[in-house]
Amino acid sequence: MDRLPMVSGADAVKAFVKAGWRVDRQRGRQVVLIQPGPSPASQFLSTNSSPRAPSER
Repeated sequence: MDRLPMVSGADAVKAFVKAGWRVDRQRGRQVVLIQPGPSPASQFLSTNSSPRAPSER
């Protein structure tokens, strides 16, 4: 099975915002996104950092 491409946190946040999520708050490198709608449990936390190479994990 092919591996998924590495994506930076900033690119992930941009993709979620484009998909309808919005940035709720940011503290340091952590970004909390929420999905507008009736369910208050629709939250996502992303670390806004660059991807690491497999050897750095």
